[in-house]
Parts: sequence; structure tokens; C-alpha cells
Amino acid sequence: MALKLPDETLAAIMALHLTVPDAAFTSTDYLSPFSRIEQSSSTLLCVCKRFMRVATPLLYETVILRSTAQAQALAAALKANKDFGRFIKKLRVEGGYGASVEKIMVAAPNITDFAMTLKLWANDNVRGMCKAMHNINPRRVVLISLNDSRDNVSTRNATDTLCACFESWTRLTTVILPANEFSLDYGPAQALVPAMKKCPTLREVGLRGEPHRPHRILNELAAIPSLEVLDVTWSEADMTPQPPLYALAFGIPLPSDQHKLSAEANTKIRYAPERHEPRRPIFPRMLAPSVIPDPLPPLDPSWRPFANASDDVRASLWTNILEHVIRPARGSLLPYQHALMSLLAEDSEFDEDSDMEQSFYGSDSEDSMDYPFLHRRPKRYGPAVSCMLVCKEFASIATKVACQELVLASHPAIISFYDRLNSDPSLAAHVESIRLQSQGMSSASIKPILNALLERLTNLKRVSLGSSLWTSVGLDYSSLEALSVGAAATLTQMDNMFFSGVGNIDALTRFTALKVLEWEGAVALKTVPDDADAELCLPALEKLVLRSSSPSFLRALARCELPVLATLVLHLPTAVHLLLPAEKDALDEFLDAHGSGITKVVQDKDSSSFVLEKCPNVVELVFTDAFTRYSDTRAVELKDPHKSLKRIQLPHLSLRKGLLQWRFFLDSLNDEMLPALRTISIADLNFWPTTQREIAKSVWPPIAERLLECGIKMVDGEGIAWRPRLQSSSTRRR
Repeated sequence: MALKLPDETLAAIMALHLTVPDAAFTSTDYLSPFSRIEQSSSTLLCVCKRFMRVATPLLYETVILRSTAQAQALAAALKANKDFGRFIKKLRVEGGYGASVEKIMVAAPNITDFAMTLKLWANDNVRGMCKAMHNINPRRVVLISLNDSRDNVSTRNATDTLCACFESWTRLTTVILPANEFSLDYGPAQALVPAMKKCPTLREVGLRGEPHRPHRILNELAAIPSLEVLDVTWSEADMTPQPPLYALAFGIPLPSDQHKLSAEANTKIRYAPERHEPRRPIFPRMLAPSVIPDPLPPLDPSWRPFANASDDVRASLWTNILEHVIRPARGSLLPYQHALMSLLAEDSEFDEDSDMEQSFYGSDSEDSMDYPFLHRRPKRYGPAVSCMLVCKEFASIATKVACQELVLASHPAIISFYDRLNSDPSLAAHVESIRLQSQGMSSASIKPILNALLERLTNLKRVSLGSSLWTSVGLDYSSLEALSVGAAATLTQMDNMFFSGVGNIDALTRFTALKVLEWEGAVALKTVPDDADAELCLPALEKLVLRSSSPSFLRALARCELPVLATLVLHLPTAVHLLLPAEKDALDEFLDAHGSGITKVVQDKDSSSFVLEKCPNVVELVFTDAFTRYSDTRAVELKDPHKSLKRIQLPHLSLRKGLLQWRFFLDSLNDEMLPALRTISIADLNFWPTTQREIAKSVWPPIAERLLECGIKMVDGEGIAWRPRLQSSSTRRR
């Protein structure tokens, strides 16, 4: 099909892939937009000779130089093909890359856009570029970055040359500057502004980013005699400076810097369009009364929403609405249902200083801390209690919504909720998640009440004992048996399950819908149930998290059927090779029974070789961040090749701690013992070095290139793989 297209049509199609966006070419961001490109656009020229002939002018139209090797290669290509230099119209040089830059600029007489940087190191060679800058006559100049802290020979030479060229360039009409690095008090900007005032053809200056004090910069640039337009990337509303924290908290308006602008600046500035979303205070609930808008008076005091709807329809509508009001509070560190049940007791008033409120951990009120510097205002409640205080209908609906996720953080909280269930048993069906965060749950005083409470939760889907912010809560094994009475068919997730005492595995296998089980503790489980003929099975269990290596628990699970178990998370207290003999034997027995069905393993202690030997069908191996902190990485040593492992996910490697051990681990990987391995993922974002200097100092590019030769890609947290760069004789690693 492409053979039938004329060259003009084919060129228009190729331009969509080869043309560099102007926003990228003029970018002044700290991270270059060209540092994250995985695939070179020049691969399009390798299709056939016709593609090469048509696409070559498009490829050379915009040239981006990011290393000395690239500059040397391009200089050699222009020397061999004299006509290629005429195609170059835009040139962006992101460093000092030696004499080759001079050869490129001399061979390209049609440069109209020139981008350079003044953030240079002392060993950057800019002599060639500075010498050739007098031979070009661009219409637009882009300063990618200004050197505000490095005072060296390279920076001074580039700055002096640029200032001299501002007077000699006769076609220059536009200059783009990085506003966030532009300072009139120090750095190259002190010399650039006077030089731009001497350029008679300069018509437009663009500022990218947001400066600290824009009025000073704008007034100074507006004083350029020939300037007509000051193009900025912020809106007129953004001329207001960033307010301090107290102003954000109370929504106090600050005066704009608009009045500080000169009359000349006001006529020349071209602002960006207004933002769709205006700035909002960080703490909207702490607004001062003077800035809180007065509510509109009701048109009809007797008006009732959804008055014509049936009770069921109205309750359904209000439930959906109140869920959006109350449920955003879920996941917060403090529970939002404080004194929930005492608030709704019949014929009683809510006492904000009641003992019941103080018995709960946290508060639904926003006044949990006293700020003496704030103005005094009436006590305000959080979303759950505020909805309950509106009317009886709201109280009934909000109670059910708030009960969907319960956080019982003390013994009085358990007793309060249990008493409320006795007065309103229908609330038990609304509880979908419960988290226990109080110690001493196995005490004789609270255990009977807790067990009776758990037996009545017939719609429970998730239970958690403690969380990552609290130590695990220990329960007697009888509480698990009580939980199985009401929620055996509905419970899907158990987190931080820490049990003590003696029990029977049969109580755990009653949870037929259980998908995620996180087990911790030292309960002694009987492997044979009371009914010897009963089938032990967890038919829905997909993920198992082991936080302890209890031999009785592992042996009990080894005798259970786990047909869909696919993910195993090992958060053991120590590495596998350091376990006690009884614990090691129990783990061996468990993996011998179920290791063939596991496809994903997550670990925070070194057990790679052991896991791969016991689980032949593992597709993904994950190392958590705790691995680097608490474990020494060992080389992968396998007796036989593992033919299923396709992906290894490593923790954050930006920290220097553990750097050597991860290099040792990666060096042990090869395509002979892991023939199916294709990807090694790293959790860090922007992990790869982006500049020539960073690449020369980083240890990861050589490792990634060695693995790539084995067919294994290393990708960062954004899925971007390392692509080998051109290397010159000075940058090539020895």
C-alpha cells in the first residue's frame, strides 16, 4: 500500500512520528523530555530505501544533542553527506560536547531555532559551540537552564558568548527563558538582561515556569526598548504570591502583585488562560467565620426533599448520598464512629463531654486538638455525627452507613456496640468490615462479649486485628470459632490474624468464601478434625500471607485442599535458611503440598532459591522494600533451570544501602538457569540516569545492558526500560 502513495503523502504521514513537538523542544523542565524516550525515531528509516529517502529531511529537521557520542556521530554523518546539514532547522544542545558541535553548526547554515543550557560543569567543553555561535543567525533562542550556583569557566564562556551574540544576531525575534531559575541578584541573568536590551530585533520574551518574585523580572524585561510581548505561562490570577500557611488555613486573601508592575509591563504581558479550578484553602474546615459565605435562606421552610417518594425509595436515595459524605473518612488514622451508639440511644441527648465519648480512641469531632492561636467557634462534628444530628431519618440512615466499617479500639467501644446491637439487632447485617485495635481481647472480662458480638455479624466481609500502625491484637482461638458462626459464608479477607491457645483447623475451613488470609501467632492447631471423615478445604483462598512460621499451622494447611491458591507472601521473622528445623520442615511440607499451584511469591527475607526450587510454576517474584533494610541478598542458586519465572520485581534501589548486594544478586541472573525471565522491574520512578555525567557515574546501565544481551529488560517504576546509548572513546566504560 505504501508503494502506491506519492512522496508528499508519505512524508505527511511520517511527519506525525518524526516531528518533534515545539513544546518539547522549548522545554525548560529540570528533567529533559528527551531523556525518557525508549525507541529512537530513526528506526523508521530502516524499513526500506524509499522510507529513508523520504524521511531523512524530516529526521534532520530537529536535532537534539544529549551526549558527546551523539555529537561525534552526527558530525561524521554531516561530513559524509554535505546536503544533510541543510535540513537542520532546530538545534538543541543540552551540554558541552566538544569540538563536534562546532562542526555541526558550521555544516547547518539554515538553523532558525537554537536551544542551549548555561547549567554547565567545569569539565564541559563548550569552546566549539561558543566559536560557532557567531556563524549562525537564529530567529529564536531557548535557554534550557541557567547556572545559578556553579561559577566555572564553561558557564562564563557560554554566557559571555551568548551576550555578545545578542548584539550580532540580526534575525533574533524571540528568547525563551526558565523563569524559575531567573534571578536578577546573581547568576547569568545579571548579564543577559542588559545584553538583550542591546538587541534591536528582539520582539518577544517567553518565561517558562513560575518565578519567586515575578514583578521584578517582568518590570526589568519590559524595559527592553524593542520588546512587544512578554509571554508568561501563568495566569493573571496567579500574580498573587503563594500565601503562608495561616492564610491558607483561614482562606485570608492576600493582595496581588499586579500593582507592583510598571505601566510598560502591564501593556506587554500576555498571560496564560485562567485555570479551570481556582486555588482552594488547604484546610477548608478551619475557615474563619469572616470568610465563610452566608448560606442562602430557604425558600420554603416546610419543603422536604423526596417528599413524594416512597419510604424505601427515599431511604435508598439518602443512603447513596450519605455514603458519599461519610465514607471518605474511611481509611483515616482515627475512627470516625466515636460514641456512635450512645448518640442514637432513644430519649437521650448527646453529651460531647460524656464518658462514653472519652472511652473511644480518637474523636469524630474536628476539635480533637486545641489551638490557642485560633479563634473560638462552636464545636463542630465530623461527617458521620453531623449527619446523625440533622433529623431522625438521617440518624437512622447514617448509623447504618457508619456501621459498614467499624473500628473498635477499646473495651468500652466493644461493650457500647454490643449494647446497641441488643437494642437494634438489624444493625448487625450492615457491618461489612471490623477492625479491632485494643490489647487484652483475650481477657476473661471482654472475651465473652466479643465472641457474642462476632457471632451476630452475618454479613461481615473483612476482619482485621490491628494494622500497620498498631501492634497486632491477640485473640483466643475461640473468637475465630465464634466468627465462623455468623460470617462463614461471607467473610472474604482476614488481616493480621493473631491467635493464641489451642484450636482445630476445622474452624478455619468453614470460611468457604475466604480469599485473603494473613496469619500470625503461635496457636497450636490440631491437624485432624473432630469428624475424621470431614473434607478440609478452603475453596476460595487465593492469597496467603505468612507472618509467622508456626509448624502446626503450616502442617494443618498442608493437609487442606487449596485449589485456587496463587499468591504466597512470606513476611517471616527470619530468612528461610535460618529457621528452626521444625519450622523449616513444616514449610517444606506445606510447599510440597501446594507449591505447584503458586504463581506469585512476595518476600521480605531472602528465600529466592528455596522458593524457586519448591514452586516450579512461579511466574513473578517480588522483593519488598523491607528486604533491603533487614535482609542480605544471596545469589540465586538453582540445581535445575526454572522454566516459569518471567518477572522479578525489586524494591527501591535509589538508596545506597544494599547497593552492593543487589549488584551481586543481579550479576547471578542469567538466561541458562532462568530461561523464561524477561523483565526485572524496579520500584523507583525516574530511576535511570538522564545526562551524560549521570550515566558515566551510575552502576546500573552496565548491568542493564548485560541483562539485555540475555534477553532480560530492566524497567523502572513507570515501565521504561534502559536503552543503550552511543559511547565515545572518552565516555566508554573500561
